[in-house]
Amino acid sequence: MTEVRKFNYREAVKTPVGTLSRTKQSLAAETDINYIVHRFKASGGTAHVNALPAKYGDFSEVTELKAMFDLVDQAVASFEALPAAVRSAAHNDPIRLAEMIASPEGMQALLKAENKWARPSPLVPTTPTEAGGKPPEEGGPTAADAGPQNS
Repeated sequence: MTEVRKFNYREAVKTPVGTLSRTKQSLAAETDINYIVHRFKASGGTAHVNALPAKYGDFSEVTELKAMFDLVDQAVASFEALPAAVRSAAHNDPIRLAEMIASPEGMQALLKAENKWARPSPLVPTTPTEAGGKPPEEGGPTAADAGPQNS
C-alpha cells in the first residue's frame, strides 16, 4: 500500500560535514538576504535595468533581420571571391577593403596588388595568333559558337 503524505510535506536533506555538497558556495553572497538589501540600498535597486537611453525614430525603412543577414552573407561571399592578392592587401578585412577603395592611396595599393596577381603567364597564349591559329574572321564562327569541346 502506498503512503499518503501530508500537503506541503518535504523531507529534509542533510549533507554530512566533510562530504561533497551539490550546493554552490560561490553563490552564498548573492542569495543572502542581508547582502541583497544592502545592494538595493546602495544602488537604488536599478542594477538590472538597461542604463542606455531609449532611442525614438522612424524605423519604417528597416528590413527584416533575415534579409540583413543575407546581405552580410552576400558581401562576405563577394569578398571571398576576390583574388587572394587583393584580399591580402586589405589584410583579409572587408571593412579595411572598403576604406581602401574610398581613398586614392588605398585604391592604388589595391590596383598594384591586383596587377601582381593578374600578370599573364608566358605559357598561356593570350591571342589566337600567338597560339598558332589565325584571328577569327569578321562575322565568322567564334569559339563560343562551337560549344564545349571534349578532348
